Amino acid sequence: MLKRKHYKFTDKKTSKWGVASTIVFLVALILLGFGVYQSFQAHGNGGITVGILGFFSFVAATVGAVLGLNSLKDEDVFHTFSWIGSVGNAVLWFFILLLIMIGW
Repeated sequence: MLKRKHYKFTDKKTSKWGVASTIVFLVALILLGFGVYQSFQAHGNGGITVGILGFFSFVAATVGAVLGLNSLKDEDVFHTFSWIGSVGNAVLWFFILLLIMIGW
């Protein structure tokens, strides 16, 4: 069989800050998910552990959104991870803010 050759006619690389923003998004999502799990296990009385997990998730989402938005300014790079990190962190940040406003 003949092998297909894949050619790439660009010098663009993936944005390092965009990848960092996506990783921070995943960490914040895991922290929030674990906090919600802990809260359900404690029947809503999670205590300070759930609060700390939520706070660190909120801070991580803030940092990730800033990293993602700043990485969109980079030139000659692919912005896929920058968009994933920026939008994901912004949605997560807004969701945590809503949880805080509701008072959960």
